[in-house]
Amino acid sequence: VINKDDEVSALTQRRVVLREGTKGERKRMRLKLKVEDVSFHEFSNRLRIKGKILEGPEDFVSFGTYHTFNIEISQKITIIKENWLNHEINRLKKTSKFESNFIILVSAIETGLATLALITNFSHNRIATIRKNIPGKRYKQTYRNKALEEFFSEIQKVLIENIKNSEIDLIIFCGPGNTKDYFIKFLQKDSEFNFKGNIETCHASSGTESAIRETLKSKKLAKLKNKIKVLQETGKIEDIMTQFVNDA
Repeated sequence: VINKDDEVSALTQRRVVLREGTKGERKRMRLKLKVEDVSFHEFSNRLRIKGKILEGPEDFVSFGTYHTFNIEISQKITIIKENWLNHEINRLKKTSKFESNFIILVSAIETGLATLALITNFSHNRIATIRKNIPGKRYKQTYRNKALEEFFSEIQKVLIENIKNSEIDLIIFCGPGNTKDYFIKFLQKDSEFNFKGNIETCHASSGTESAIRETLKSKKLAKLKNKIKVLQETGKIEDIMTQFVNDA
């Protein structure tokens, strides 16, 4: 909903040089910017808003110079527009109804290819694509098993890292054939994998990002509302699916 020439006010940090010849220090302050550029950084999950400074502490900033806000999820900002469009207001009202952030990690897996994404009420981003050459069944089984184990280990590292860094509520493994099932068995043997939330599996056509979109639209995911209480209460699955499919 933030566009060029809007005005945005937020708490931020800016490097201030108090004495010549020094690197200065970062000070926390509230600034108002006239927006020139807006971009979303998937890996940091931050919204970057660049613009010229309109308001701020006169001792520390020069009006008309540039600054960039790095806005995180749940950070409070003020947006000022000359005219608010109805669809912008409706989108803000809809988003504000979410009392908490429900996080789904989806992993699409086929032999030699895996794509992982984090889906939340507010964003979706691909966190990893893992490729590994897996020998065919005509090769020695030991070679194939070793390659699969290395492939699974790479997926496992990404999973464990994200479980530690995010409060994930649900993990979905999707993909064709039995590779996803073999991976789950591999995962269950690892003592480091200590996930207490729900785990579901779902058929999908591949291990690509398109398979994740396919899974989010599947009947299987819609049925999860009957098993997961938080989805019954908020209807979040529909909102997550709609946002992901429309934005993709």
